[in-house]
Amino acid sequence: MVEDSDVDFEILQFACKSIPIELSLVRCLNGEEAINCLNGCGKYSGCFPGPGLVLLDLNLPRMGGMEVLRYIKTSDRLKSLPILIFSSSANPKEVAQCYRDGANSYIVKPLGIKPLRELMETLVRYWFHVVELTPEVKRYGNNSETSVDCG
Repeated sequence: MVEDSDVDFEILQFACKSIPIELSLVRCLNGEEAINCLNGCGKYSGCFPGPGLVLLDLNLPRMGGMEVLRYIKTSDRLKSLPILIFSSSANPKEVAQCYRDGANSYIVKPLGIKPLRELMETLVRYWFHVVELTPEVKRYGNNSETSVDCG
């Protein structure tokens, strides 16, 4: 998850702990950190396999969520990774731009623990138990094709 708000992250973390599905949640505080995480660089070196999906906030320091989305969707190695925009904004222009840039979903953050817990349970079930992910996402981080130069 790429989320700079401590409050939003803590609420989401609490909601995830209360659902009956095992979920490993890794937090990146900004766009640059997200790119390092996805590439296994810096403090994320050796942390593969990578994520099965990315929850991406748009309003981030250093590198914004739209820039992270474009980076992921233009990377041959990462472009199959499902990206779920998780934003407090319902701006139609932002929504449209995210889909044009390759987002798989655009979700407006719900208010309250119960709706958030229900949303997270639905998302996890859908993305990990209902849909068939590409072989690239399934094996992400488990072969030599995932090594990158962290220069």
